[in-house]
Amino acid sequence: MISNKFTVHEGWNSQSLSNDIALIHLAQPVPLNSYIQIIPLSRDTSTHEGQMSLITGWGRYSDRIQGTSDILRGTKTPIVSNNICNYYFGGIVTSKQICTSGSQGKGSCNGDSGGPLAIGGKQVGLVSFGIQYGCEVGFPAVYTRVANYYNWIQAHK
Repeated sequence: MISNKFTVHEGWNSQSLSNDIALIHLAQPVPLNSYIQIIPLSRDTSTHEGQMSLITGWGRYSDRIQGTSDILRGTKTPIVSNNICNYYFGGIVTSKQICTSGSQGKGSCNGDSGGPLAIGGKQVGLVSFGIQYGCEVGFPAVYTRVANYYNWIQAHK
């Protein structure tokens, strides 16, 4: 796949990690098949607290591994409130973000950034950031909430 354009959100802030979203424009459409499909974007701005989510990615699958995964991996983990998340992240998590629990050491890890967080077959988030102590310590992880950027995505696709 060759990209011909990269659009970073104009409000992206590397200090607060707010507006952590970008679009990669491909030169040609990706051929769809039984393994490669389009996931609908969620427009639902509810908290989703308590719902089970699916995280997939090519990042590290253990804190003990230095490289990234050769295969696509995934795990299910519950959504937690932003209040719980803010306890761990010092109050920087906003309503434009959504958090997973990280319980039982399950969640996103280094190299998963930008990957999907899905609920009920719809993409609700993009992997944004986690705690510096590792991805198996049981702390929450933070995702950009797709519904808050739906109009931006449509305007820049």
